[in-house]
Amino acid sequence: MTPTEAFILRFAGMGTRLRFATTITLTLCYGMLVPLFALSTRSLLRRGLKPTPTKIMFLVTIIAFVCATVTVVSRLLHQALQIQSIYVDFDPEKFNALTLVGPDTKYEFFYFIQGWMETLLVIMGDGIVVWRAWALFPGETWMMIGPCVLLFATAATKTTWAALYSKKDYNLLSPKGSPLSRLNDAGLALSLGTNFLTTCLILYKLWTHRSFQAALGLKKRSSPVERVMLILVESGVLLLAIQLGSLITDLVPYNPQAPMQYVGSIFYAVWIMSMTLYPSAVVFLVDQERSLVETFGLSVPPKHSPVLDDMAVEQSATHQEVSVALQASRQTDTDTLDSMDGVIAHHDGRSEIPEKEREQELSLRESTILEQSVVL
Repeated sequence: MTPTEAFILRFAGMGTRLRFATTITLTLCYGMLVPLFALSTRSLLRRGLKPTPTKIMFLVTIIAFVCATVTVVSRLLHQALQIQSIYVDFDPEKFNALTLVGPDTKYEFFYFIQGWMETLLVIMGDGIVVWRAWALFPGETWMMIGPCVLLFATAATKTTWAALYSKKDYNLLSPKGSPLSRLNDAGLALSLGTNFLTTCLILYKLWTHRSFQAALGLKKRSSPVERVMLILVESGVLLLAIQLGSLITDLVPYNPQAPMQYVGSIFYAVWIMSMTLYPSAVVFLVDQERSLVETFGLSVPPKHSPVLDDMAVEQSATHQEVSVALQASRQTDTDTLDSMDGVIAHHDGRSEIPEKEREQELSLRESTILEQSVVL
């Protein structure tokens, strides 16, 4: 074997190992997705698909699962066909650099599938990320301008990347540092920004909720909506860590022999699959809370709940409005919560109930408002 042939084989082997790192990671994550998808689907079907938000969430989980399945299968087939073309079906008399390029041009259809499936997964994942925060600000939609702008920018960037990546002239010229690679990095950075901003908004809502309850002396009270918001914050932080790790490793100069390249391939695969896992994971985790929160359309409030019926007209109330109600309650008639039956008792004239109990009632009202505000 000549030195040139030895170099070509060594280079092909390093590329194969990098692709193996991505393919194995995708397969392992897919193994996590299958049972999670089954559990989340069972949860949605058990609760019923009549509410429109539930139908949307059910459709999103199915599309994400199908896209992930197509991505994993195409990666496995592409990997197998590349190995066969390079190491089995090559002609010894024509063994040169074209031996490495040939499989890419022959199976360029796989680039088309992988590029568009990954793009669709990222857009849907970011859409769910924004959706979860939007529900917490029904009367303050202006706060969602930033996340929505970042979402549209991510969609435009990833769509452009997929259109170029799926073309023969570009997928052969996409190593790290190339314009196409930088475009993919930009899409990743925008996706990270979308998740960061929405997670901060949810964290802000959680902080205001806790601060309000603490001011009323209810520090130990943990409402279902608070637990659900914690789930959303924790899942957002985990996704942020994955995205940040993928972005950092992807910016490292290309060197197929460096361990960092394998770490980068693993992080990128985990990022793509995390966008698939996210919808099903949120459905499953919220379902395990067994709360009354209608997050992502997972539950429907009781048809005849006196407290919820009384709060129905206050779905769009903000934190400031509740604070105003707290001050007004000292001057006007108040409603007291029947702790045994959960029924609102209306009193005429000035209430003789201690101020502490009236403040606790308003806190319960705020919790109910927030719980209803998580409806998607």
